[in-house]
Amino acid sequence: MKKKLALFDFDGTLIAGDSLHSFLRIALPAPRLALGMAQQAPRVLAALLGMADKSRAKERLLAELFTGWNREALQEAGRTYAAKFFPRQLRPGAAQRVASYLADGFRVIIVTASMEEWVAPCAKALGAECIATRLEYREGVFTGRFATPNCIREEKVRRIQTLLDPSLSDEIHAYGDSPSDLPMLRLAQRQFYRPDYSLPLE
Repeated sequence: MKKKLALFDFDGTLIAGDSLHSFLRIALPAPRLALGMAQQAPRVLAALLGMADKSRAKERLLAELFTGWNREALQEAGRTYAAKFFPRQLRPGAAQRVASYLADGFRVIIVTASMEEWVAPCAKALGAECIATRLEYREGVFTGRFATPNCIREEKVRRIQTLLDPSLSDEIHAYGDSPSDLPMLRLAQRQFYRPDYSLPLE
């Protein structure tokens, strides 16, 4: 049997826009979210302008908002996101494209810089696997740090290679929407950059 693999970025590829803000709205009361965002605004703005490291800015934002939270509380917020926001954010045709791959015997993996806490239940809902940035917990409590590097660029490839050997796959399709996805797309024989799911997969 042929080994076939389909790799999907999450934010901007499977869903429209970014999942982080939606997750934050679910997890936090509006006043707490507004205060945390205001406190981290200079760092976030510097990252958006290319004057600071985006991965570090994201880590510090999540540290500001969630340090001391237990794993179950964050996972419960992730499950709520997957149930309430994810279906609305899914791009038209994306779920059908994943289902088509699964029906054709592909192993489907979402590979994303977003957090495992909210992407994993979304992947499960689609029947896919998940490779995501992981938060660090100590005795079940979030420490304010990442347990893995932010899953972007070459880190996406490294995490895929930790899970499996891409060279053993007979066919690889990869989907992404930003330059940070390009190293992952280069693993594939068929590359879909900023895909239009209304077009048939030939």
